[in-house]
Amino acid sequence: MAADPTDLAEIRPGHRSIAPRLLAPERPLSNPGIGIEQAARLLTPSGVLNVNKDVEAIATIRYIRLQWSLIEKDGDNQWNFAPLDKAIIQSAEDGKQAAIAIMGHVPKLGGRSQYTQAIPQWYIEAAERRGPRCSGAGDGTGTPGGCTHYLTDYRLGCQAGEQCARIWTFNHNDEEYIRQQIELIEALGERYDTPDWAGRIAYVDVRGGLGSWTENHVDGVYLAGTDIPWPRPSYVNKIRIADAYLAFTHLPILANVRNGKTALEAPLESQWVYLCQEARRRDKVVGWRTDGLDSTKYLIDAVFSAYPFTRDCWRQGPVHGELNGTALAPESPVNRDPWSNGRTQYQALNQRLAAWHVSAWNTKYHAYPDDAATYGAAIDEWRAIGGYRLAVAGGSIPDTVDAGLPLDIRIDLQNTGTAPVYRRWYRVWLRFHPRTDGGDILVPLVGDITSVLPEAAPLSFTTSDARLGRAGTYDISIGVVQDPRFTQVRPLKLAHDPEDCALIDESYWCALGSVQVIAGAVADAGSERFRSGKTD
Repeated sequence: MAADPTDLAEIRPGHRSIAPRLLAPERPLSNPGIGIEQAARLLTPSGVLNVNKDVEAIATIRYIRLQWSLIEKDGDNQWNFAPLDKAIIQSAEDGKQAAIAIMGHVPKLGGRSQYTQAIPQWYIEAAERRGPRCSGAGDGTGTPGGCTHYLTDYRLGCQAGEQCARIWTFNHNDEEYIRQQIELIEALGERYDTPDWAGRIAYVDVRGGLGSWTENHVDGVYLAGTDIPWPRPSYVNKIRIADAYLAFTHLPILANVRNGKTALEAPLESQWVYLCQEARRRDKVVGWRTDGLDSTKYLIDAVFSAYPFTRDCWRQGPVHGELNGTALAPESPVNRDPWSNGRTQYQALNQRLAAWHVSAWNTKYHAYPDDAATYGAAIDEWRAIGGYRLAVAGGSIPDTVDAGLPLDIRIDLQNTGTAPVYRRWYRVWLRFHPRTDGGDILVPLVGDITSVLPEAAPLSFTTSDARLGRAGTYDISIGVVQDPRFTQVRPLKLAHDPEDCALIDESYWCALGSVQVIAGAVADAGSERFRSGKTD
């Protein structure tokens, strides 16, 4: 499939337009940080990695949940990152970036899923010494003074073999608890917020310090023997946790939007709203994530309405989500889900996620394909539209150029996906391959790949004082090159016809055409300074 040859600017004399063959729009494209996430858990205390193997072949992100008690189990500030190190490295070897979610709370224990206490034993013992374990209403508000922790009951989703009553649970607003969570976040940043590790990590989920994952696992928790909900963290403490994450430099962070009966956060002060505001102010890569999309798909619009600027939070950082099983219902009533238009609920959800500019979502532990006619087809549809999908939409290259004189090339890059590229370690380059002898010459283009937005006009990238010093014919290809300081898990591919592309030196290069370099001009000393990929 060829690109639209219509250019953004008039083709200059002596130049020709570029119209490369593109990947068919219905064909899936796997790229870093987009598409499908693979559900995974680091089990406690074994550190064994459990994954959804059914999406192994198509997932580009491995979403790893682990417990606080796994990485700080032996004592305060006695960190054991070895299990997480191993899981991240293994994910990268499997062609997947890791997403990290550290859980500070599990609402139930035992059962088929083998839930274990997420709070380290040393913290439990220290909290017992510091203050009372509160099992009642106290002053009537559910927050009796001096409580370091509570006994709680979990009343939603308790299954056979699971302990759901009288579970040890922390006080969100206990000063020592908040201090410990900030220490945990700072240790996580010190360990992984480096170029070497950040290249292997898609994002960090901001959640563990403020409870558990969502899907009613927070809303269903009550003080033991009462009808008083487990007290929520104060807004001040939410912001202290958020600010600890905002200190990260290289790792994207995602604010989790709760669901369940208290998920309508629009009238409330929201951690997500704060993080979105601060991301823009501090120029941080911060996005959002919601679990249980079966439920939250009806709730996010309420937040958008209360805080209209949050509709554009996707411009600052990636949006991700997770499904429960009920989203796989064969049909979706139009009066309940306006996105359905007579299609299956799952495919209707694709359109909703596209409207939210989602980059990737998690299939949890559902098989692929569960139903080749609906589930599998809908997943493939998502992989063809979800996240960024970049391709050359036009531009111009000269027919000929004198050796040693500047190249005048314009490349128009378009994004037909749902979201932009967020990682700032990518740059668009041209590769000039001589048909006779000599090595390839790499030329960086001027332009910001993270500014190529969906639903926007193509963005022009140009050469800047790049020259070819030797006469001859050069084949031109385009590629996206990752900063070598950051570990690469997989190359970023343009949505071009695979027959016109090749993997060279760990980057994916796609043919654009050729240029004839004519002898006669005197090449200056810097005429081929870009040879062999040098960027300085």
